Amino acid sequence: EVCSDIDLGSCIEQPANPDINITLIINSSHTGAIQTTKEWTEKHKQLIEKEGKDVFMTTYFTQARNPMYSYQIRSNSFMFMKGWFLSAASLGKHIVVFHNHLDEFFQYRVKEFYPNTEFIFVSNLHGRTTNDIRFYLEYDYLLQHPEVHSVILTDLRDVKFFADPFEQMEVLGDNVYVGIDVSFYLSSHDHSWLRGVLRNCHRSDAESNAVKLHPFSNAGVAGGTRRAMLAFLTQMTRYLDKAPHNRNCNMGTVNVVTHKHFFDQLYTGYPFQSSFKLGIKGANPQGLSVKHKDTAELW
Repeated sequence: EVCSDIDLGSCIEQPANPDINITLIINSSHTGAIQTTKEWTEKHKQLIEKEGKDVFMTTYFTQARNPMYSYQIRSNSFMFMKGWFLSAASLGKHIVVFHNHLDEFFQYRVKEFYPNTEFIFVSNLHGRTTNDIRFYLEYDYLLQHPEVHSVILTDLRDVKFFADPFEQMEVLGDNVYVGIDVSFYLSSHDHSWLRGVLRNCHRSDAESNAVKLHPFSNAGVAGGTRRAMLAFLTQMTRYLDKAPHNRNCNMGTVNVVTHKHFFDQLYTGYPFQSSFKLGIKGANPQGLSVKHKDTAELW
């Protein structure tokens, strides 16, 4: 009945005064149904017309050994963050960089180039690795900033953006978006390094079929709406709390969390992200949003 009235309204000859047309429809025998439909439409518009801001987050920690590198990272090096920063800034989003040793002049020069940049000083890593502590920092930031609509959390040096991942997530749906590692490992247990991390960090979950029978997720890229990321980061910090604090457990943790708790809400791979370290250097597949390390790039 609602549809027939809407069709009727669209077929009425359009008068010079558009208010007359509205009156004709409102005065039909199905006024209540039409009003309900209009209210539903307005609510739907409000939902899809998102409010708040989209945020790229990363970390630039120095004066603390990064467990993935054999050397200490230099402070105040724009070249270290150049690819990530310029590609993120080109998309016009808010940028958040957690750091522990960047001087004020470096921060000033970066913000002078792109004012929508926020540097947050972290005074204490609480004995955790630089890769693990970031999930706590990102979780706290989301709790303190309800204006954030969606967020992308990534590594810094080896990540670049080629399309807007926020637009892609809007189209693909309200999922937990996580990077995929070397894609020819069909099971996380096929990778000897990850198998060792799982056993060292989450022994009770390492042999779970929920973890063993899924591919290798990579913790270097994650994203989603505020709702999805709060749920994801709640689980990440919960499992990291149980893991040994002196080990680098984030990669094992992201595989336990995504496969045990978000297996039916998980999106990984193209077009959101290229497979880790399998991209051809200089080549970027059409529509790809996030590239995480080319094949030819070294650690």
